[in-house]
Amino acid sequence: EIEVAESVIQDVIIEGNEKTKDHVILRELSFAPGDILDINQINNSLRNVLMLGFFDEVSFSVDDGDDPDSLILTIHLVERTTGSADFGVGFNSEDRFSVYVDVSDENFFGNGQRANIYLNIAGKKWEYELGFFEPYILKGGTSLGANISSRHEKIKEKIDDQEVEGNMHTLGGDITVGHPLGENTRGSLTLRAETDRYSGDIADYDDYKDPDAKLVLSAGVLTNTTDNPFVPTEGFKNRVYLETGMRLLGGGAGYSKISFEHSRYYKIFRDDIIFAVRGKGGRVLTGDLRDKEKFRIAGSENLRGYEGDREGLTGDKMLLVNSELRFPIYDSISGVAFTDWGKAWETEDRMDITDLLNSYGLGIRIDTPFGLLRFDYGW
Repeated sequence: EIEVAESVIQDVIIEGNEKTKDHVILRELSFAPGDILDINQINNSLRNVLMLGFFDEVSFSVDDGDDPDSLILTIHLVERTTGSADFGVGFNSEDRFSVYVDVSDENFFGNGQRANIYLNIAGKKWEYELGFFEPYILKGGTSLGANISSRHEKIKEKIDDQEVEGNMHTLGGDITVGHPLGENTRGSLTLRAETDRYSGDIADYDDYKDPDAKLVLSAGVLTNTTDNPFVPTEGFKNRVYLETGMRLLGGGAGYSKISFEHSRYYKIFRDDIIFAVRGKGGRVLTGDLRDKEKFRIAGSENLRGYEGDREGLTGDKMLLVNSELRFPIYDSISGVAFTDWGKAWETEDRMDITDLLNSYGLGIRIDTPFGLLRFDYGW
């Protein structure tokens, strides 16, 4: 007969969080003083803290408590910089001079909130965006996010075989409510409203006289089992997203579309050599998509190495596969070798996986205190 005495957590101490408030960390823990010390609960809770994205390192230690059956648990944290302020000046032949300011903080005042301000002024357009996200409006982990944006730009459209110029003024905003659906799964609902108004010569034509208003309802489910928010080495991410839009004020029929994304990470040969693969797909379900509602697969996060206006990069349905071999170079610098495959099709076109566009290339990743910097070159 073997008698054992399980250790009880006498107290939880947090060290190293100079900016982040204690309650932001404590609400991610599934244990509290008075509970039996369970190593699996501790590891899962510390993963939740790491996935907040506020810390470079998260670890723990235990010390003897006031009696033989109690322990004091200490959580050790190394914070990373979560705030950034970017300012840029540019020049190109189309917009001439442009200026942008982008200020954001993923851990606003240490409360785990996200806030951002973006302003861009160019020759033919100017735009701004304000955003705020509160991860815990309710104790169970219900979150609330809100954004408001405005954009003004000069446009040129071909109408009746003539090029007509004018101005488009877009005002929009959205509200998102999220809630946990499981240990690693989260659901969200987003309501977005957007209105386009036109002025100048183009407003004399019937299609542009009245405001174009749109109301969009979106639902998404995200599952994330990865081990790191910035440089995952194992696990997977799965996302399904359904969007339904209604055009108001006589703006025509609505639409609905669905998209999905799945990413996986594998350690090969060594713990620091990672093979990452991601698949994305989407298609329109009902109605017709206008140009800015269509799927786009060009850019540094998708099909690298292609110009954005090439045929096959914008459409009503799409498929995309990215694969990367990631390997260390020196300290916080790592390299990648990648290949991308994908294409977008119009509604009337058949999706043919034998006719995908493809590219390959090399890249460098630099993990800085201000975030992960990516440099890729694709052919």
